[in-house]
Amino acid sequence: MAPQASDKKREQLVTYLQSFTTEHIFVQKEFEKKCPVKCPSQQLKEMLDTIICEYPLLLDISKCGIINVYFMFPEETKRNIIRQCLEIESRLNKGTLRINDFKEQIIKESQLRKDFKGRNDLIEKRSMLLKQRTDLTKKLSKMEKENICWSNDRIQMENNRIKSLKVELETLTDAIEILMDYLCSKFGIDQYALRQELEIPLEFKQL
Repeated sequence: MAPQASDKKREQLVTYLQSFTTEHIFVQKEFEKKCPVKCPSQQLKEMLDTIICEYPLLLDISKCGIINVYFMFPEETKRNIIRQCLEIESRLNKGTLRINDFKEQIIKESQLRKDFKGRNDLIEKRSMLLKQRTDLTKKLSKMEKENICWSNDRIQMENNRIKSLKVELETLTDAIEILMDYLCSKFGIDQYALRQELEIPLEFKQL
């Protein structure tokens, strides 16, 4: 979209105001006589008001009775810009240092997770127990459907085996949860992120 004539005039007006190198105080009537950007008084006032909003360090206004007095202090503006640049640079440097610290912490935590002994064994054993539980559940469901009859001794033996597997699974679950709580508390690790790293689902506590 091509810029409107008023936008071009406002840009010309900004360029003109930026050409001042010393302090300048004026009212609109006097300014209209010297300003190279020619336009109706109301339009000039609107453009000056817009510039005050968009370039607060370039131009400001003060009301004296019913007269609007505009003023510019280029040297003060330069000092303010330099001060703001230095503040931004300082915040940027501090932010960079914080980012580097976070990166180092992430590297350390990642290394700690990699060095975690027994991780693979625990995960593998957990998977095996879950598979056994699934298989037993399927067998139980099949027996109920087929109405298979077992002797009392066989039933007791299977019950004991299932209870033993359940206890072992619960013990392993508690051990992993305790270890996770310790790691999260000790090293300030987010528990959700740790579960993802160890490939432990969120519903693991419910097992």
